[in-house]
Amino acid sequence: MESILVMIFCALALYYLSRRQDQVAESLIGEEFDRFERIYNSVTYSCHDATVVRKSLHSSVALPIVPSPNYHARALCLTEEGHWFWFDASIRYMKLSHTRITPTTQDEALEALKDDPEILQRYFPNFGQKPSA
Repeated sequence: MESILVMIFCALALYYLSRRQDQVAESLIGEEFDRFERIYNSVTYSCHDATVVRKSLHSSVALPIVPSPNYHARALCLTEEGHWFWFDASIRYMKLSHTRITPTTQDEALEALKDDPEILQRYFPNFGQKPSA
């Protein structure tokens, strides 16, 4: 009976640690996102001023009870001027190891959003409509 209680306690502790690491990873990436900015071809891509259209955070371990030291985040963003870009960040051993902004086209953004009709309608309201004659 005691061994079952110890196993339950260990499982709960691992689950809590896993959730806590997810929060820390999201916080690290969020802080970097808020201050990250790059200029490509005379266009300023500022994460702080951009709208995050879609985001994802993946850990290297897919089991919810096992803490992961490595994460990858990706966000599709839209600037106030209408420029699309991807923000990528990686965490290795709970330290930010890599960040990158990659400008993208409107067609690539449309392709990335095609499986979410609500977001697609919000950012591409004319998509799927037949041209008027």
